[in-house]
Amino acid sequence: SQADPAVASVFGPSLTRIAHKDRLEPLNEALRSGACRPKDAVALLVLLAPESVGAVCGFLEQAGSDRSSRVYADALTRIGEPAASSVLRRFPRASGDARRMYARVLGGLESEGVVSTLLDALSEPDPAIRREIVKAVATHRDPRGGAARLRLALEDPDPENRIIALRGLESASTKVEEKTMLQRVQSHEYQFLSSEEKDLLFRVLSTVGKESAVAELQTILRHSWIPGRTRRDDWPRAAAALARLATPAAIEVLEAASKDRNAELAVVCTSA
Repeated sequence: SQADPAVASVFGPSLTRIAHKDRLEPLNEALRSGACRPKDAVALLVLLAPESVGAVCGFLEQAGSDRSSRVYADALTRIGEPAASSVLRRFPRASGDARRMYARVLGGLESEGVVSTLLDALSEPDPAIRREIVKAVATHRDPRGGAARLRLALEDPDPENRIIALRGLESASTKVEEKTMLQRVQSHEYQFLSSEEKDLLFRVLSTVGKESAVAELQTILRHSWIPGRTRRDDWPRAAAALARLATPAAIEVLEAASKDRNAELAVVCTSA
């Protein structure tokens, strides 16, 4: 019906009736009971697109299981552009699992207004929904998305969300002021972060860093970064970051540290 206007004029009304929520309710029940395979349900709903969009959104908002929610979210994502206006309209009003799944769908849509809608929702209090929003923002190549990921990477109260945002910054090579990342590495809160988050902070720093980052990384390689406190656990991270920067100054710092009188530091820098 989408390929041939003449065919659409004949079969369009029938498709609309077939794709109505009441007609598709048996499919919804079969999916809930496990009598219908998820991939078959998705294939049928996509076949009926765009007429099925309204029904799919309704089922998604009333889904009683994560399994059903994923099926309807997958169908909307595969339907693509014809589903965009409905998802963009329903997402701000949705709540709970439906809101989380709508965010997932928006991550796979390229329509105008998607990024703005996601960014408007970043104040979402539910960390699980905010996590899906973070992932969705990361899929779009939009300068505003990069700024949002940076803010989430440094400020989100949920550790998993910060890690997801940092991964997005690393993979997208987003332009980030290295001083912002350095402030996080130098902050009091840094010591309470997980090893994975610390690793990512240094990886992003080495991805976006410039010559000015070398001096700070060199400082971390000193025996006593703060009087009475060593950054021994961060030596491999700082050395690896210098190696990734690979500027003449960075290589010079590594070569000097590889000859340090502290054998442990020398081995770390030589390995890097």
